[in-house]
Amino acid sequence: MHPRDAKKRLAFEITERFWDKESALRAQERFERVFVKKDIPQDVETLTVETTDERIWLPRLITMAGLSKSNSEAIRLIRQGGVRVDGKRITDHTTELSTTSPLLLQVGKRRFKRIVFKK
Repeated sequence: MHPRDAKKRLAFEITERFWDKESALRAQERFERVFVKKDIPQDVETLTVETTDERIWLPRLITMAGLSKSNSEAIRLIRQGGVRVDGKRITDHTTELSTTSPLLLQVGKRRFKRIVFKK
């Protein structure tokens, strides 16, 4: 048995023991979708950001969304290539985003937020 398969099986058994079989199946499906297929989770939280500006600085948006503790941390994450906007990797920390349409913000492999702007 491949070690990866053994880990999946163990994770399923532990989840099933503490919750139930249905929860273990949902967790396994989510893992497959997000980490193996690199797809977007179905249960992405939506954040509404009120602004009168036409553009917003990406590190500030990441901090406002609760995906980093500070703008400095957000800048570091961007420089390291850990930030995607609508699936596109952003590595320039001076990036400003348009506030005219919703977007999907991803920090790292696991943290997602759908951002909707309200004027």
